Amino acid sequence: MKIHILKLGGASCNKETFSLLRKIILREEKKDNFVLVVVSALEGVTRQLNSLFEVIVGLSSKDEELKKLLISLILKRFQEVHSKFISELFQGENFFKVIIDFEKIFLELKKTLNDFKKEGDEDRFYAELVKYGEICSSMLLSSFLSSFGHGSFLFDVRDYIFTDKNYRQARVLNTDISFINLFSSKSRVLVTQGFIGRNNGQTTTLGFDGSDLSAAVLAVAASLSKRGKVLLEYWKNVDGFYKKDPLLFPNQKNIRRRMSLSEYRKLPTHPIRLDSVEYAIKNGLVVNMRSFKIYSKGMAKIYG
Repeated sequence: MKIHILKLGGASCNKETFSLLRKIILREEKKDNFVLVVVSALEGVTRQLNSLFEVIVGLSSKDEELKKLLISLILKRFQEVHSKFISELFQGENFFKVIIDFEKIFLELKKTLNDFKKEGDEDRFYAELVKYGEICSSMLLSSFLSSFGHGSFLFDVRDYIFTDKNYRQARVLNTDISFINLFSSKSRVLVTQGFIGRNNGQTTTLGFDGSDLSAAVLAVAASLSKRGKVLLEYWKNVDGFYKKDPLLFPNQKNIRRRMSLSEYRKLPTHPIRLDSVEYAIKNGLVVNMRSFKIYSKGMAKIYG
């Protein structure tokens, strides 16, 4: 038996990739394998929530009217992005059900804003605010898969990844491997959030590209459970490893599609967060990377 752990970044969260993922899950289900998908916020959403945080914390009471206007505009954009994506993914009764689920989360987001009191606890507020990107995207993916009868189970990663109390750049202290027991004959597919964890009941975040670390941590925990061979796979928008940042130098040729950890460390840019790769390889896993844009090219690999 195999436990296939896939990490989807924000750029991977689109209708085409979700549909491709569904085909992969069908293939894995036929082989009696399990699938766990770790999903980031939709592309651009974390930036929106960061902007919302900066407006609330950064503007003084003298700018109250401007603050209200900016908050309203950012919230409207947050709502529009998700509502548009829902309309692309769902139709009929499924559409209305998911819209209702999203609106419940949206109301929780607005309540978080209203409950904030500026008393020096800004970092904790930051984590409580930005978590909504991952909460929304994981709900959408789970609902999409369930609408095709996959019986996916959505769980809250904060119940299993525990960190120190650094709300913005938290360090993972412990992982409860019992999440593996959520797999069953009725639910061979799990969906959860990246980027967030918990410390003494409070939400924390794992820093930039924290979802990469979430996937590595869960993959290592799954391997320790000895329930099956673990395949860790990151979906990115590049098809290999480059000498220069491919966003700045789009016409360059990639180095190759197989690389040791020591070689990966020396790259000027890391498509997968470096400490995520180091943690996975240190614990005996191979790190696989696949381009969701050129899926047919297969996986690139980083090994110990």
